[in-house]
Amino acid sequence: MKKGVINAESRKKGTKGDLGKLRRAGRVPGILYGGGGEPVTVSVLEKDVRSALRTGVRVLELRVGAEPVGALLKDVSWDHLGEKLVSVDFQRLVKGAAIEIRVPLRFQGTPAGLKEGGVFNVIHDTLLVSCQPEAAPDHIDVEVSGLAMGDSLHVREVALPEGVSAAEDAAAVLAVVTYSDKEIEAAATVPEEAAVAPEVIGEAERKAAAPGAKKEKEKKE
Repeated sequence: MKKGVINAESRKKGTKGDLGKLRRAGRVPGILYGGGGEPVTVSVLEKDVRSALRTGVRVLELRVGAEPVGALLKDVSWDHLGEKLVSVDFQRLVKGAAIEIRVPLRFQGTPAGLKEGGVFNVIHDTLLVSCQPEAAPDHIDVEVSGLAMGDSLHVREVALPEGVSAAEDAAAVLAVVTYSDKEIEAAATVPEEAAVAPEVIGEAERKAAAPGAKKEKEKKE
């Protein structure tokens, strides 16, 4: 996975007004936690976080003052319109300790079931994996050309890179090939904890263009 650098400034916990002033100045409030250390409140430039998200940087060097800290860009929060960053979370990295990170899936090939009039429906286009920070992939390619009408793609069927393991239910369904007017009942097989897991950070822009994203949104509504 790509690595990067983000400069941060320590900050005191402020009022709602203080945070609003911070955001108007182009900065985002954040917190650095985990790794056996005390939580540290920080602020970072919004453009730096957006750049990291856009380029796929998740493992980075967070420079707080003069001391750099290895960190994982763990999570971000957006406003109700999904346009502005509201806050960001960084998790300290511990040498030798595995991390859990949600990685985008890239579906390769054309499912055989489409020739029979089927539709390829993506239930989840990311996968939560566990690995060492240096082994975290930017994405995972998944071959789907062998999927016939009615077939489902499960977590257990995804070929993962060396040193990377799935961190969610092996039976969870990622995609299905169905008739266009058929309900995607397979989505109900996804464990509740997986359904409420945080989104891949910074994926708001990509989600809108992801295969099957519109169908999934309509189903949930």
